[in-house]
Amino acid sequence: MLDSIIVATVSPQMNESKVLHILTLINWPSHIQILTGCKTNEERLFYILLASKERLSVRELRRQIESSVYERTLLGEKKQSLKLKETYPSAKQLFKDRYMVDYLNLPEGHSEKTLQQGLVQQMKKFILDLGRDFIFMGEEYPLQVGMTDFSADLLFFHRGLQCMVAVEVLCCAQHKISYVT
Repeated sequence: MLDSIIVATVSPQMNESKVLHILTLINWPSHIQILTGCKTNEERLFYILLASKERLSVRELRRQIESSVYERTLLGEKKQSLKLKETYPSAKQLFKDRYMVDYLNLPEGHSEKTLQQGLVQQMKKFILDLGRDFIFMGEEYPLQVGMTDFSADLLFFHRGLQCMVAVEVLCCAQHKISYVT
């Protein structure tokens, strides 16, 4: 029920008892992080529900706020394929278009291979950024689609969707940030 109320406006949809219930979902230190790090009520509600659903620690919640998960989630919803949205309606809440991997501390102008090695070394943090339902299956994973062979940079299994998720790693040097698509 609470997963479905992350939307653009809060007040018309919720009565006082729902608001009070939502506020009790997380602890006071998490509320402090949200109040000091968020600008709008919609953003605050998003992080309250995210922290509750993912059982985020205060430290991880701060990292999520600082890396703008809310904004990236809003941007990512627009870029998902129609087939994905049709087949898995909940996918818009599970996938982001871009992931911040600044915690890898990679040098400027790094290669895709260096990025991949950094991701494998920091897999715990990366999987937490993806979400708790992802399980790492392997790197440079060979796949065959039709009669064509591919190699997925990273392969995950998503427990909620019950499907494999292949990740292709791309570097974007002009922004000094690496993106995973």
